[in-house]
Amino acid sequence: MIKHKKAIITIGILLKILFLSFFFIPYKHYPKTIIIPKGTSSSEIINILHENNVVRSKIHSYAMFYLYRILGKSLKSGEYEFSGKESTISAFRKIKDGKVVLHFLTIPEGLTNYEIYQIISNEPKLTGAIKASYKEGELLPETYDFVYGETKEEFIRRMNKNHNKLIAKLWEAKSPDLNIKSPQELVTLASIVEKEAKEHYERYKVASVYNNRLKVGMPLQADPTVIYAITEGKTNMGRLLTSKDLKITSPYNTYTVKGLPPTPICNPGEASLLAAANPAKTPYFYFVSNNNGGHNFATNLADHIKNVRVYRKGLK
Repeated sequence: MIKHKKAIITIGILLKILFLSFFFIPYKHYPKTIIIPKGTSSSEIINILHENNVVRSKIHSYAMFYLYRILGKSLKSGEYEFSGKESTISAFRKIKDGKVVLHFLTIPEGLTNYEIYQIISNEPKLTGAIKASYKEGELLPETYDFVYGETKEEFIRRMNKNHNKLIAKLWEAKSPDLNIKSPQELVTLASIVEKEAKEHYERYKVASVYNNRLKVGMPLQADPTVIYAITEGKTNMGRLLTSKDLKITSPYNTYTVKGLPPTPICNPGEASLLAAANPAKTPYFYFVSNNNGGHNFATNLADHIKNVRVYRKGLK
């Protein structure tokens, strides 16, 4: 009788060890990235895990699957990374919790719609094609995360949605001294600021120059608008503007046409949009590059001409 009890206890201990080894002790294998497509059946998921050596036993995998089903839990599709040290239970928990791989794509500030479409179209981890057509300036550039299976259409729709949210917020909080009439004009002003100001600290000052000019009806004389008129936002200028360029006939030529151009000339980032909505209060009407990434500002034409001479001297 005692021997029989000892045998039962021994068998119980062995079964417990076996259970723990299959479900909780890591199954060492090489790191793996696997994809579980949408609509994959339970048996197919288990086959994928087993064939990739993520789990060691189909039987125990089925046991885990049925346990989750009893508990009302489901396994989620997507792309998963396994370190090679997961136990069966931790591998299934990851899929149950949907802890999929996140990818990241950075859309730089100041690009045109054409340039952004090129970046998204060339991203191999996004699927499908871009069908929607957005107006220039309606996409918010930043770093976006996305998961396996997301379409290019969904990605760019998020960019537009984020843009609309931010513009609505900034329009409500804009400066009362702002000389623009609509949210679109805010984006247009910000797009010029984006192209002119490379240093963050200068954005508010650059925005103030254009705001001051709009207030008195002075032409903006913004070089980036002329560049946009020539390139249509599809290529780099590849050269400096000439005096002849500044005389071209185009609604985007802010040397010959007063006010803002008809549309934004790029997709400005949040920093430029903030600056455009709340420009600094300055007496400046002019600025020119200082050849060091920043600008020299002036309140009158005479001082501006002096700054231009310094700039041209620095080019030699």
